[in-house]
Amino acid sequence: MSANGEGYTDAQIQVLKHIPATRLEIGDELGISSRAVRGRMDGIEENGGRFQRDENGVWTWEGDEDLESLLESYGIEYDPDGENEESKFKPGDLSEREAYLLKDVLPADNEEIADELKISERIADTYIAELQQEHNVPIEYDDVNEAYYVDDPTVKRKIGSHHMGTITRRANDWLAAVEDKQIRQARSVEPVTAMQDPTPGNEDIVAAFSDLHVGQSVEDETGNKIYSEREWREAVREFTQKCLEIPERMVSGDIEFDTIHLLLNGDMVTNENIYNHQIEDISAYLADQINIAVEELIQLVITLSEHYDTVNVVCQVGNHGEMRANGSSRQANADLFLYRELERVVHYSEYDNVNFDVGDATAYKTFDLRGGNWTGFATHGQDAYEQITGTSASDSQMQNWLLGLENEPDIFFMGHYHEYRHAPVNGVPAVRIPSPKPGGIFEWKIGKMEARKVDTKLGYIHGVSDDRVQTWQAVVDAKDSDIID
Repeated sequence: MSANGEGYTDAQIQVLKHIPATRLEIGDELGISSRAVRGRMDGIEENGGRFQRDENGVWTWEGDEDLESLLESYGIEYDPDGENEESKFKPGDLSEREAYLLKDVLPADNEEIADELKISERIADTYIAELQQEHNVPIEYDDVNEAYYVDDPTVKRKIGSHHMGTITRRANDWLAAVEDKQIRQARSVEPVTAMQDPTPGNEDIVAAFSDLHVGQSVEDETGNKIYSEREWREAVREFTQKCLEIPERMVSGDIEFDTIHLLLNGDMVTNENIYNHQIEDISAYLADQINIAVEELIQLVITLSEHYDTVNVVCQVGNHGEMRANGSSRQANADLFLYRELERVVHYSEYDNVNFDVGDATAYKTFDLRGGNWTGFATHGQDAYEQITGTSASDSQMQNWLLGLENEPDIFFMGHYHEYRHAPVNGVPAVRIPSPKPGGIFEWKIGKMEARKVDTKLGYIHGVSDDRVQTWQAVVDAKDSDIID
């Protein structure tokens, strides 16, 4: 009983069971937030109990009544030293697949488990047995409904708080290690450089590709996947082919092409959504994203290098790549990891007519066209106006971007919103690059489902001459209906 003769609630007693501990540790055990733990502790103190906190944030019991005796009065055995620790369920010991099985698959029968995890029913049996015997998860079998279920409502809550924190820590450690490795490798590898050498009267090409979102899966309203690995790969391959076909259709006579500027404008891989949607280890999955993107984009670079005199790869990062891993720099961005890996692969190849312009994880990037005759300005665009229609607001924003730049841009490139736009802003052409990714649940929520269309737009391509920064242009379509001006 409390000092004033009133009893503690069941929720408050659950907190007392785990003293001494930090509020975060108690919250992990109970599957609640540390704020909720504080609320329960405040309630205990209002009811006569007392706590003491040390310099490490560990709370101990300082009440008048011995804690063991207090808990025994509620029929609870006090176990401060963890003598019964082996019998407790520990969410942090679970693999990502096991956590997914408990949290999102059960209740289910053996066949459903096997189908969801893409394993045999025999392996599904092994999973259930290991969870019961090695992890002390109270899984029971319902004979009436023929399904395994977790006979403890707190298990899923514990997984929700404790396990996601474990995943994040593992991801942060992996990301920091990747960044450190890439920076070390860069110190021993010469930059991939090839000088632009424009011939008067010829043209350059800008091929802008943005928001591929490797790693993101999109389903339609019936649950069918309409954008996943097959579509990611096909988008790059189709864009590659169009980079060869469209310029040939757009020029005639003696005009030839010197340099093709491949603009990779961010969100090439996906980083933010992987925590919620994947059942495998997060670091492996992010590595898979980068590997898939490298496999396809390196073929794009090689194909262009075999077809054009010079390939200038301009790399800008996007917002989905942003991360703040422990031990990483402020440059840490999944897109940047991808670009560094691309450059490293090209360095060890036989292709010496490729230049990589990979900057830091900054808000914008400028690059030369026609050997410095023109200047392009690339920003991912998450902080820019969605509409670029020459309004006073967009004119003002573009004008502010010009401040402090050594060379005033002659053309702007943006992505992020997945929809093609083109308009002069302050007299400067501004292009919003489309995306091959169709609209998903997020776009539906914000009323932007126009992004889901039958004819997917893959990117944007245009010509550059000595006299005009845009001689011709085309919106690259996934089919054969490119929009050509």
